[in-house]
Amino acid sequence: MKSKLLTAICGIIMLWAVPAGSAEAPEQECNPEEIFQSCDTNKDGIISLDEWAALDADKNKTITNEEWDKYRYKSENKTKAFQVKFFSVYGNGMNREEFMQNFKRLR
Repeated sequence: MKSKLLTAICGIIMLWAVPAGSAEAPEQECNPEEIFQSCDTNKDGIISLDEWAALDADKNKTITNEEWDKYRYKSENKTKAFQVKFFSVYGNGMNREEFMQNFKRLR
């Protein structure tokens, strides 16, 4: 009886272990400050349209996690889904406050 129970428990553990070993790496949580700093290449505290264009591959004025991963990691599927829409109140570029207001986590 004990050997059958032990065999059943080992079988259950093996079922859990196989999918976990073959699963893809978990997505990383992306820090909005890191993205802001990377976009602001001249470190003036404002992201210009030219700086934004370096990451915005499809030129729709929105940076997605896929675009960020290709820019930062040169690959895909590294960060959890997000998007940031370019928005500038005064038209001179997007400051940190505007950036943080437009940063959205997606599910």
